[in-house]
Amino acid sequence: ALVLPEATDSERGQPFSREQEAAILRAATGGPWHLPCIVARWTGLRYGDIARLAWTDIDTAAGVIRLRPRKTARHGIQVTIPIVDPLAQALQTARSEATASAQHVFPAHAASYPRPEHKSGPGPFAAVLQAANVSPDEYTFHSWRHTFRTRLAEAGVSDDLAKRLGGWTSETTAARYDHAARIDELRRALERAT
Repeated sequence: ALVLPEATDSERGQPFSREQEAAILRAATGGPWHLPCIVARWTGLRYGDIARLAWTDIDTAAGVIRLRPRKTARHGIQVTIPIVDPLAQALQTARSEATASAQHVFPAHAASYPRPEHKSGPGPFAAVLQAANVSPDEYTFHSWRHTFRTRLAEAGVSDDLAKRLGGWTSETTAARYDHAARIDELRRALERAT
């Protein structure tokens, strides 16, 4: 019998703290998860979209990634994500490691998606989390998406712009990813109102 989790990754996911981000990237360095983690951190893309990210989705001349996320394709949503320096460096590294005929940015992930733990795949992301002393019971690869949204909020990016960058279809869904210290923002607003 198929047993479904009580909550999906998007519902149970939490953003990584900055310390956790650093620890995860250190733990992933030199392995097949390092570059996908960087791409996830700077794009907010879901794992499936990163696993199947094609070189044709990357417009280096314009400095953007353009793609239609598979989960929201039925809504006609396309995201255009600016390529910032850490992302550009990760993509350059992936390009230097790719064969000339490679269609996907991360061929091992594309070949094994959605089951990266298969023997031909990159292995389970949970192993990277464990190596970084981050609980795989509380965090998943999808936590990068939560982290992306949280960092946008921390940087003062408007909800509308964040929704466009992340490809969220509704305010309710986008709000689920907004983990920034909103209580502090509300506290400052109340303090100003007194």
